[in-house]
Amino acid sequence: MNSLNILFVDDDAVLLSSLKRLLGRIDLNAKICFANSASDALIIMEEAPIDLIVADMCMARMNGHQLLLLVKERYPSTIRVMMTGSPDYDIYRNSMDVCQYFLFKPVQISALQILLEMVTNKEMPIKSDTDIPSETVREKIEGFSGEKLLPPSAGTSNTTTIH
Repeated sequence: MNSLNILFVDDDAVLLSSLKRLLGRIDLNAKICFANSASDALIIMEEAPIDLIVADMCMARMNGHQLLLLVKERYPSTIRVMMTGSPDYDIYRNSMDVCQYFLFKPVQISALQILLEMVTNKEMPIKSDTDIPSETVREKIEGFSGEKLLPPSAGTSNTTTIH
């Protein structure tokens, strides 16, 4: 199987550093790239095909929604994931047109690992640009990790998180 190209975009240098460190421990058949701005992400996407982009919602200059809208227009086959620290229904509803999946901060590394493994194994059930995870995908991720794909309820977790 060919290696996939995955791009993480966040203007939080600490989060990107944590992602780099933790993703280095996961055995994926993927090349993982990092960008600290939407403009850097677009440059990377011009240079190489990206199969999956995970972009933070709140970034300076161009936010994740604006970035994923451009990615949808320019690279429609790229799987788009929105990452946000604001589990706000309006953000979720307004972003459904530009992304297929959501990750909520703090990101549970076990949920992220399953999501990435499903992408690299081509198990992502994307039927249209506005699909959100099917119940099967949601159950697989939530059942394994004990975490929710949608905004987490109040409570604590024993899994590793990325803040």
